Amino acid sequence: MSDESPVFEKIPVGAGELFTLRADNINDFNGINVVPHFHMMDELMWFRESGGSYSIGDEKFTIKNNTLVYVPALLIHEMTLPPAASHKRYLMQFEKEWLEGYDLSLPAAHCGAVVYLSGEEAERLELTAGAGAVSSATSPIRCSVP
Repeated sequence: MSDESPVFEKIPVGAGELFTLRADNINDFNGINVVPHFHMMDELMWFRESGGSYSIGDEKFTIKNNTLVYVPALLIHEMTLPPAASHKRYLMQFEKEWLEGYDLSLPAAHCGAVVYLSGEEAERLELTAGAGAVSSATSPIRCSVP
């Protein structure tokens, strides 16, 4: 994590909305350096075609094609993505209330998780667009919980 003081990011959502979903598909991507920040919503990012680094708390991870990153609300994180010929990323930011009613077991709910999807899993995720779950064969990399 860099030495910069974290900043608060206000995520723009409409009144009464519990999530936002964005897809970036950029040719001749100029790169981006996102300073340490936090927000009130949970965040799920899928780097379909990308590379760089991502820090969650004090842990740094490599971003490569098909990296899935979960960051809970209020956890400080940052990322660096260098310029590339192509950048494809999906970003979903959501309130925990949006998941109420679903039976989800997420041990990483307080510290985040990084998963490297196989090509087959990425294809399945892209085809189902959220209608199905990612195979449990992929082992997530999670921060340690005291």
